[in-house]
Amino acid sequence: KAAERALEDRARQMAEMARFPEMNPGPVCRMELDGTILLANVAARRIFGQTVLKGRSWLEVCPGMTPEIWQRAVDGAGSLNHEARVGEAVISFTIAHEAGSSNIFAYGMDVTELKRAERIMEAQTAELVEMARFPEMNPGPVCRVELDGKVVLANRAARQFFECDSLKGRSWLELCPGMDRALWEKLLHAPDGLVLEAKVGS
Repeated sequence: KAAERALEDRARQMAEMARFPEMNPGPVCRMELDGTILLANVAARRIFGQTVLKGRSWLEVCPGMTPEIWQRAVDGAGSLNHEARVGEAVISFTIAHEAGSSNIFAYGMDVTELKRAERIMEAQTAELVEMARFPEMNPGPVCRVELDGKVVLANRAARQFFECDSLKGRSWLELCPGMDRALWEKLLHAPDGLVLEAKVGS
């Protein structure tokens, strides 16, 4: 009888393994309600840098997974999303718990490139907003300069004044006659700014 039960248990385990999404390109883990990992596919083991995840605690393995977040997954029927930075990768996990089930699944998707694209888009949007606010139509030259002296924005009048198609990235200390490092340092600490008279060309 004991041997028969062992064979039946083994058969159930094999069937379970066959059903498990081993070939899923994203990380997939199956956990008990206390967070103990029961099964983890190849992608999960690769992403977390572990040859064996079975028996480990999901709360220790998954970055940013707190007991509070996990409890929400346990208590709620349905799914919640959790974003984790694993090394250089950003993984978006959907943690699913069916009502009444004794197991919880975590399905992950690598969103690293998507997040990078979002950051680039945000930076470009911010730059466009800044340029829209910048006094391009000001009849006098206007420049915006970083604390290290690098020109960030320059309006049309400034570009014409310095006879340059683009001033972005140039050093204000090199562009502006009479502006040296000592004067620049003084400017940085002057609460009301400085007045500098400079001769450029004629």
